[in-house]
Formats: sequence, C-alpha cells, structure tokens
Amino acid sequence: MRRIAILSMVTFLAACGSSSSSSTGTTYLRVANLAPDVAAIDFCVGPTGGTLSAPVMANAGATDGLAFGANFPAPLSLSKMVSKYFAYDAGSYTIAVYDKNLSGSSCANPLVQLTNQNLAADGHYLVALVGQTAASAPHALQLFTDASAAVADKVVIRFANAGFLQLSGATTPLPAFDIGYQLAGGAYTKIFDNIAYPGVAAASASVDANGYAQVNPSILSAGTTLYTCLHGTVPPAVTCQSIALPTTSAITGGVVASAYAVGNSTGAPTAGTSLFCGDNTAAPVADYKYSLCLFQ
Repeated sequence: MRRIAILSMVTFLAACGSSSSSSTGTTYLRVANLAPDVAAIDFCVGPTGGTLSAPVMANAGATDGLAFGANFPAPLSLSKMVSKYFAYDAGSYTIAVYDKNLSGSSCANPLVQLTNQNLAADGHYLVALVGQTAASAPHALQLFTDASAAVADKVVIRFANAGFLQLSGATTPLPAFDIGYQLAGGAYTKIFDNIAYPGVAAASASVDANGYAQVNPSILSAGTTLYTCLHGTVPPAVTCQSIALPTTSAITGGVVASAYAVGNSTGAPTAGTSLFCGDNTAAPVADYKYSLCLFQ
C-alpha cells in the first residue's frame, strides 16, 4: 500500500469507535462500489423469490448513489463508495446492483446480482461490486461478513484485496499479498497471509474465517514498521513495501475496521488506492447515508 494510504489509516483508525448494537431478528447490510470502471451504482434488495425494493440509495435521498472514488466536500474527505448499514429482517435475500450511468439500467435489468444470500440475525454484511470490464475478472458481487463486536483492549482489523494490476497493457486482479510488521529492534511477524482477489486473508490461528485479526494497539503505534509483501515473500525482498508508523500514532483498543485495496496499480504488491472503513460504525454526517470510510 502507498505511504499516504498507510499514514491515513493510522489517523483514521484512531477515530473509529466500537461497533453498533443490533436487535434479535434483524440483519444489517451495506453495499460498496469497488469497481474502478463503474462510476456510480444503486442497489435493490428483496426476499428470495420475492419483489425487489426500490433503489435503496435514491430512496434514502442519496441520488448520486455509490460513486467510486468520490468524496464528500472538504474537510470531511469521506468516501461515498460505501452505503450505511440498512436494517432488514433476517432471512434469505437477493441483492441487485445497477450502473446509474448506463442508459436503461435498473434493478429490473441489473449489472449483476446475488441470489439466495442468507443474512443472519444480528449479522453485519458488506456486498461489494468488484471487477473491471477490461480485466480478466468480470463484474461480480462479493459478500463480506463484517465484525459485529469490538474488543476493548484490541484493534480488530482485516485487509481485503479488490485491486487490479496493469502491466504491459493487460489488466489483471492484484496478486495475493501478505501483511506483517516489525517492532523496533524485533523480527518480522506476518499477520495476514494470502490475501487473494477478491477476498480477505486465509484463516489461521490469528485470523478468523472473515479475515479479521485481533492485534495489540502497540502494533499500530510509533516505532512499528508495517510491510505489504507479495504472498510468500518476506522483508527485505524487493516484492515488499514498508512504512514506518509516525511518532504521532496513538491507536487504542476498541477499533473495528477493514482496509480494501482497490483501483489500479502499475506495480505489485501495491494497489493504486486504498479504502479504510470503520465497521459497524455510523458515519459522522447529518444524513447518515454512507459508512465511515476514508478513500486514499
């Protein structure tokens, strides 16, 4: 990841709070536009075998929909790529996404859709539009299960791969990468292994099935060097990129967040841009149409 993205993550994570509460029988769903070549989308939701809703973002007053790379006016600098969580009765659903700028497109003629998705009571989910027309990965919807609870003395965090690599005129999904850290004077320790497109790190002793690790806040504090490496390589390999966290870093426990590698890159393992989202956290804007996400 680029230096500016990592530095922004440190500042952003410090502002994230604990997760929201949920009610028995209720599920929570948000949608993200992570497709670089689709400028804006809206989506509809309906019970499996039933009728789809009206376009959700338009119905909420967000007529621009979910726009890739678009930000709120300064100084918020919050992305409009990810909706807020919308509450539904737990059950099986169809989620349809359409391109707002494609003539005649609607939920009756979606760009892509997911069917028979079981959304559990008290669950938090993100459905992301991924893919790119010019790439070897066509547009699709990817379901991510978000963390549902904070841990007071830990940072609950995951990294996801939704990016692309452009080399020799070809566009392909970003290769799988690993993420680790090195404390001052210490050895390199890998946390996230094999973050392959379009998903999260492989489950391990330290990473759960949804790609989250619970790490000590000290790992994201001053004196730590973070590394992003092509899968299977370790520092000081040339396929690793590093960033030393600034002396102003002061991450505390209770943070729940996800980082998504998105956009196009001309050199692995760095994606062109990154999106950092507070999970189960309301956006600090008056209309609450979008999630708390920082786009860099």
